[in-house]
Amino acid sequence: MPRKSNFNWNEDNKKQLKQVVRDFNKKITRLKKSNPSIKYSLPDKVKYSEIKSIVANKQDFNKNVKRLERFLKPNAEKLVRVKETRGNIEITKWQYQEMNKLVKDVNKNRQERWNKLSSMELKVGGQPLNYTRGQIGMGSQLENELRPTTAFSSSMVNYDVKRKYKSLLLQSGSDYYRKRDYILRDNYIKTLKEEYGNDSKDIVRKLKEMPIDDFLDTFYEEDHPFEFIYKTEKYKEYLNVVRRTWGMKPVEDSDTIKYDGIKGKTKK
Repeated sequence: MPRKSNFNWNEDNKKQLKQVVRDFNKKITRLKKSNPSIKYSLPDKVKYSEIKSIVANKQDFNKNVKRLERFLKPNAEKLVRVKETRGNIEITKWQYQEMNKLVKDVNKNRQERWNKLSSMELKVGGQPLNYTRGQIGMGSQLENELRPTTAFSSSMVNYDVKRKYKSLLLQSGSDYYRKRDYILRDNYIKTLKEEYGNDSKDIVRKLKEMPIDDFLDTFYEEDHPFEFIYKTEKYKEYLNVVRRTWGMKPVEDSDTIKYDGIKGKTKK
């Protein structure tokens, strides 16, 4: 499971966050009542629990509190046209500015992640291929996830803007990718258990005890990390390849296993 936030929550900062959330939501309610026609252009109300969940440190806390406080300033609710959209939709000045700030944080996080993963030396079954992941290609899924994003797109309507804001807010957190690392390990372990059952107990035990950074390094250094964890007729051989991947000794002699280059297939 993902680790808990390192931020030291106490009664004072909980109270501070609850108050600014309350004030933020009150202003939205007041604006909707005074001018119902603009309700779709206003940002969504926020939940204390949602903001709290993305706070990992003092910097995150301050950023989120100040972001909400900026909406409380006079004229933050002023409507502006989003020229990046075909329909020139209207949103608040606050939301337009905050989304452009958030996208910078998100793209910074993505670039750091890209730099880390692309420099990793690729392996198959623990054996070096003498290529980096960046040289071979990150794979379409990773490339799409880490490609720089924008705050707005031409096809957006007001509903899309609100969804994009929430997505950017989540991804801007300092521990966004760390949480995903834990989820990745949980999914990998779950697949091992489903495919190999009790025969994978020694591997599962090691993975659970392994520091998350060590897991991440090995996972992304492996050319096809999920390749050998799906059970086939080469059950024992594949299971030992998984053991080798994680620096473990095979349960029985598997020295006859050969590796077919980058594809990561086994041969007799």
